[in-house]
Amino acid sequence: MKNKIILIVTTSVIIISLLTIILYNEIPRLSFTFNKELNGYVVKRAYGSVSTYDIPKTYKNYDVVGIGEQAFSASKISCLDLSQTNVKEIKQGAFADCSNLSEIVFNTNLNKIANNAFMNCPSLTKIGLRSTNLEILGGSVFFDCINLTEVYLPKSLEELGSYCFYNTSLTKLSYYSNLNLRENALLIKEDTVLADEYIEIIEE
Repeated sequence: MKNKIILIVTTSVIIISLLTIILYNEIPRLSFTFNKELNGYVVKRAYGSVSTYDIPKTYKNYDVVGIGEQAFSASKISCLDLSQTNVKEIKQGAFADCSNLSEIVFNTNLNKIANNAFMNCPSLTKIGLRSTNLEILGGSVFFDCINLTEVYLPKSLEELGSYCFYNTSLTKLSYYSNLNLRENALLIKEDTVLADEYIEIIEE
């Protein structure tokens, strides 16, 4: 009898613990980690199944300066407004596999978008980066964004990564003549480079 009671209590504790973990992970919230290089906090992970999050300007008296690796990966997010934030960097895979993400508004402070940041976001159709101070757009950033048709890049952009727009539906790419294109940066399908008629090159 005693062994049965112990078993029941142990099982109940395990079940309650698992339910607590599951429910806790479903509470919409953001976790942060300090980044010494950027001298500020970075969004480490988004929890909960919500369509958007409020990214604060500051956290614990430091600027929130970045979106961490895979922070929103495979989340239910559909839109995000960064225009009033201090985010300087969006790290690798930050929004990868966000199937509902259809709109993101960037801020002027943005300096770098790392590799695969928006990989496989099929609901994205247009990306406007003109108002940012972006200098680096990494490799495969919009890889498999199959419905992406328009991208507008800023004058500040120095480098466009390889396979950045691979397997997209680009019909409009606008960038400045100072831009350095990495190998296969404009490859959109196997052995197919984005046609000249879809490219607008703005002279400095």
